[in-house]
Amino acid sequence: MTLPNRFAALVLLSSVGFLLAVNAVQAESPEVSDKIAVETFTPPSRVIAAPPKYPRTRQIRNQEGWVKLNFMIDPEGKPYDITVSESSKDTGFEDSAVKSVEQWEYQPAVLNGESIDAGTSVFITFELSGGEPGATARFVTRYKRLLKFIDQDNKEQATLIFDKLENMSRNLYEEAYFNLAHFNYSKAWGGDPAILYGAISRAAAMDKDRGFLPDELLTSVLANKFSLEIKLNKLANALKTASILQQRDLPAARQAQIQSVVEQIKLIKETGQFFSAKDTVRQDNRGFHNLVHNRFHLADVEGDIAELRLHCDRGYVGFIFDAERVYSVSDDWDNCSLILIGTPGTRYTLMQGNF
Repeated sequence: MTLPNRFAALVLLSSVGFLLAVNAVQAESPEVSDKIAVETFTPPSRVIAAPPKYPRTRQIRNQEGWVKLNFMIDPEGKPYDITVSESSKDTGFEDSAVKSVEQWEYQPAVLNGESIDAGTSVFITFELSGGEPGATARFVTRYKRLLKFIDQDNKEQATLIFDKLENMSRNLYEEAYFNLAHFNYSKAWGGDPAILYGAISRAAAMDKDRGFLPDELLTSVLANKFSLEIKLNKLANALKTASILQQRDLPAARQAQIQSVVEQIKLIKETGQFFSAKDTVRQDNRGFHNLVHNRFHLADVEGDIAELRLHCDRGYVGFIFDAERVYSVSDDWDNCSLILIGTPGTRYTLMQGNF
């Protein structure tokens, strides 16, 4: 059963403004040298990639899901340090995806004629064939009831329905709507922005140009995701979301707002302006951040962080965490992701830039 457009329009309770956390930067543009070193870089390319096995228990329950993995490719073309960066939060799908990628083979990245370690990512969907597209009648009924109770400010009844939705086996279509319901449920009662962001990010899950929500609704979801990325200072993520939004049908005024924020983030990136973001180690012992600056520090650690790893387009390094240390990434490594290994629930502040 496909949710009708008039129903889908009720999903987002309110619109979140774009310009929330990024301040204008007054700084001169850095000088650019007229002597530019010429180098040739070829990213890794997949050669052998057997599809992951569908977990039997999930198949029996008609359950679908998705996993996004971030990992390195060594100079021999083998994947290593495979990390779940995002997923539909099902460990069965996550484990299957990781085991599959461990067996994949790549043509390694090449820099100036030499094979090097290089980072890459992949989005894997677990989707059953032969099923009816859209949502089941039971899911739609519960979903409508949840929205009604949210609209009535009835938290007790909304929680009962939300728990039932959470424990259902869901296909990809239902998974996207469930996370949208999670976003609305949390937002209605002053939810933590980090929880709101996790829910809206999963609702907006996309494999290249494919989303699991209707196009108009997906645009609205992406706009909310972008706003939360600005609010939480997830600036590297915000740039990626902005690039998708700028290709979608938005009013000119909103496109201008997005472009204004993008220009501010780019200036922050170019000038090394300091900013920070609070976060928490996930239940899988990981924290994951796309970096804007090549200089960072972890402060206000409440708990235990054991190890840090850097996945970059052109390099990899892992090291023991030192609370006193300011870390620097090589300027020419490009597009780095920071992975923290620690105790679930550990709180910390990631500081980036000149401080």
